[in-house]
Amino acid sequence: MRQDKPAIGEHIGYSPVVALPIPEPDDRALWKQVELLRQAGPAGRFARARSLSSSVIALSRKAIRARHPDMSERDVLLKFAELHYGMELAQRVRTYLMQRER
Repeated sequence: MRQDKPAIGEHIGYSPVVALPIPEPDDRALWKQVELLRQAGPAGRFARARSLSSSVIALSRKAIRARHPDMSERDVLLKFAELHYGMELAQRVRTYLMQRER
């Protein structure tokens, strides 16, 4: 067992097969999470990742709406694109949408 504890955010190590963090021997909760992820198989892990991504996207859009309550839904989505994919792509999408409306 490791005597010194890792700093917050420091990786303890990785399993060469599935790239999951290798928990401390006495960290039962993390061991259980690793076990559940391994039992879930590729489809289960993909479903969890997709669900987590959807949640993060929804929370990000909600934060944009909270900061800019007067924005239209379209502008919220464009702001999301700007923040997560860059100003250039957001501007290209905005230009495309404006041309499509004509």
